[in-house]
Order: sequence, then C-alpha cells, then structure tokens
Amino acid sequence: MRDYRVHILLNSQYPFMAFTSARQLHTDTFPFINEPELAKSFKQYYKILHPVQLTEPFKYKQKGKKVIDANHNDLHQEELKQIVYWESKTVGDVVFNYWD
Repeated sequence: MRDYRVHILLNSQYPFMAFTSARQLHTDTFPFINEPELAKSFKQYYKILHPVQLTEPFKYKQKGKKVIDANHNDLHQEELKQIVYWESKTVGDVVFNYWD
C-alpha cells in the first residue's frame, strides 16, 4: 500500500483479520496497524480487529492445573494451557499466534 508493506493476518479457526506493518525477524510481537481503506474490502467476510483490541494484555490466573481467563473469552481449557505454555502476553498473541 502506498509506500509501505502491509501484512494481512487471518486466524486459522475464526474469521478474524488484522493488519500489521513489516516486523523485524526474531521479533515476538506483531506491529498491528489500522487500515480502514483496506478493511472495507474484507469487512463483509471477516471481523477486522483493531490494534487497540489486539494490544490488550491477555490476563489469566492459574488454580492448580486449571487456567482461568480474566479477559472473559470462551476459550477451551486446552487452549488456555497452550497460551500459558507459550507465554502469550496480548490478545493479538493469542488470536494470531505463530506456534501452530
């Protein structure tokens, strides 16, 4: 787009989409950006997630082997265990993880 690259991320299980700018190799986070003009082309097919949503910290508690999601998502216990294992820090890390 214009004078820079935009990467489109899609969740593998849900119709969630986000945009990022280029990132350095070996960087754990995505630099999420808002691209309203580009989003218009996709919004009838995908839920376009905003950088504010994606940079929100992902909060959880552990009680024994059980993980409790404090962000009020409907994630399965096995998904929550993976989030803890991979040390996801933000909602964007969870939605657009790179370990699957």
